[in-house]
Amino acid sequence: MKKISWITLIIVIVGFSTASVLGYQNARAAANIPLSPESARDLTVNYILQNHQELSALTVPETWDFQNLTPELLGGSTLQYTADGWNVTFSYPVVLEPTFTVEVCYSGEPSFEWVGTVTNDGSVTETDFTAGY
Repeated sequence: MKKISWITLIIVIVGFSTASVLGYQNARAAANIPLSPESARDLTVNYILQNHQELSALTVPETWDFQNLTPELLGGSTLQYTADGWNVTFSYPVVLEPTFTVEVCYSGEPSFEWVGTVTNDGSVTETDFTAGY
C-alpha cells in the first residue's frame, strides 16, 4: 500500500509542476514579457527530465552558480549555470525575444549531453542527446 501512495504522490507532483510551468508560460506570453535565461534554464532541465525516462531519478538543483561568459563583442550573450554536476550554457542574441541555444552537460550518473533551443514562447526543441559521454 505504501508503494502505491508514493507513486501517487510522485504523479501528483509531476502533474502540478507541469501545470505550473504551462500556466507560467501562458501568462508570460499573454503579457508579452521576454523569457529570462533563468526561466529558459528551468524549462530546459524540466524538458530533459520529462522526455528522457533514464534520467528521471536526477534531481534539479535548488541553487545555481552563475558565470557570464559573454565576450567583449556587442550583440550576443553567453551565460553558464552550474550546480551538482549540471553545466547549462546559453548563447543568444541580445534582442527583445531571443531564441536561446542551450548546451547541457551532466557529469553525474548517468552522464549525458543535450543540445537544443528555447524560444521566447517557452518552446523547447531538442537537437542532440548523447547518454554516457
